[in-house]
Amino acid sequence: MSLSLFLENTKNAEDSQYSYIGLNQDHSLIATCTGSNLKICDTITNNIRVNLDYVVDLRMVEMLNRSNILVLVSAVESKDHPSCKLILWDNAAKSKLSELVFSENIKSVKMNDKFIVVVFETSVEVFDLDKMIKLKSFETCTNTKTLVSLTAKDISLLAIPSKEDGKVNIYDLSTDNDPLVIDAHQNKLSCITMNGNGSLLATASEKGTLIRIFNTKTSEKVTEIRRGSTQADIYCISFSPDSKFLCSTSSNESIHIFEVNPPKSWTSLIMNDRSFAKYSGNKYSSICCFNKESDGVFLLNSMGETLYLKFDTVNGGEATIYKPSLKEQTVSN
Repeated sequence: MSLSLFLENTKNAEDSQYSYIGLNQDHSLIATCTGSNLKICDTITNNIRVNLDYVVDLRMVEMLNRSNILVLVSAVESKDHPSCKLILWDNAAKSKLSELVFSENIKSVKMNDKFIVVVFETSVEVFDLDKMIKLKSFETCTNTKTLVSLTAKDISLLAIPSKEDGKVNIYDLSTDNDPLVIDAHQNKLSCITMNGNGSLLATASEKGTLIRIFNTKTSEKVTEIRRGSTQADIYCISFSPDSKFLCSTSSNESIHIFEVNPPKSWTSLIMNDRSFAKYSGNKYSSICCFNKESDGVFLLNSMGETLYLKFDTVNGGEATIYKPSLKEQTVSN
């Protein structure tokens, strides 16, 4: 699933030239936005695929896999109230397919081959990708962290904060069924993400010391991982393609890699750092994902810089920097 970093939510906002940084659904493309330009390039080669100059304030973009279809979000000049324009764009034809204008600021956008999900501060709206008509609308708590997770394969599962802090609602967008409600944390949520097939949900609260993993069919907690003992803002959580590992980035400048099903002997070590592997010294806010082999982690930071880490999948330990080959194109979920 696609990953994004909104600079206003990070400690490095004033240092970056970008308003948005993100990855597509298979993490093979990088998108960076400034107010007037959009660039999309390959993760490994850095070859530029899209270089689009924009005449108004470009806020964010959502890619649809490696296709020519993009969702562009820009500001609309208005004296009375803030508003945003959402454009469905065909980059091959260099043409606008559809356009929607909203009377409030869009906080995030997610897309798969069936739906476009638009996140506002206290609500989420779901649109049919082909017809661009609104299908569903959900209320949330105040979602300042722009939390949302949408599966990109098979069934379309949507995870968003519920109206009550600390809880997550999971919707099957192909039905009108009530959501599965997961009571994840006592504090406000800081990060939520599902694995590739939507069977697992990982969550973290604003306290940032624990990551919890839940079964999305039963709402049962699968495991609980201690990231650390000190409070931190968690920017990103991502599952490996085989769902055996989890990586996370946070404001403490460390990259943690965890086993999703840790040894039972760890139960008594709940107050200890449970990282299976780790890399320290990540200065800037980052999003993270795994490579196809689940033995490497790719980082994209708020400055638009990339970093590749390799770790021992048997013994863990300190992750090391390496240069990936073309065949290791990052495809995580």
